[in-house]
Amino acid sequence: MTERERIALAVVGPRARVLTDDELVEQQRQADAGDDATLGCQCKREADLRFEDHGSVVLVLADSDAGLDWLTHKVATASWQWLGPKAIGIDRRFASDLVSVAVDDGLHVEA
Repeated sequence: MTERERIALAVVGPRARVLTDDELVEQQRQADAGDDATLGCQCKREADLRFEDHGSVVLVLADSDAGLDWLTHKVATASWQWLGPKAIGIDRRFASDLVSVAVDDGLHVEA
């Protein structure tokens, strides 16, 4: 298991799928060529929420207005968890559940 797969599994859980290096290179080649038709549904959409694994703490960063709205209204937080206006710190044990709920609510999540 690669380091990238280990992190994805730890943050997102067993539903995570990590693209292979060949898939990433091919997507970048197509994007550089402007070949959006061949990308189909794999066109990169900006993430609403981004999860960053920092060991025992996972940072949840809102990268869109929808992500920030969801984070402020759907996630119960204490004031000390907020790290600036658009990010919270959570215990890593809750990260995979939070990712699942965000995806179920229609948000695009990057882990």
